[in-house]
Amino acid sequence: MTVIASQSETTTVFRFSVFDIRTDQFQRSQRWATAVFIEKVGGRSEGEGVNVDSNLVDADSLTERGFDPHRRPPGFQTSAS
Repeated sequence: MTVIASQSETTTVFRFSVFDIRTDQFQRSQRWATAVFIEKVGGRSEGEGVNVDSNLVDADSLTERGFDPHRRPPGFQTSAS
């Protein structure tokens, strides 16, 4: 039996804040994003980036709202049966 390991592509995402003109202050986003996206929207990153599976990042370079890089995604298996 041959087992072929697939290597997923990873993307580095960061917590970030963007300026909110309604409150006249920076507000932390509910999503994480790539450095390119953060720079594009004039935001500022918070802390170090985290490498995640590229499938967790959408076409706009954002994660879902409430993303937690330390929580296992649904369907994650800890061992093969």
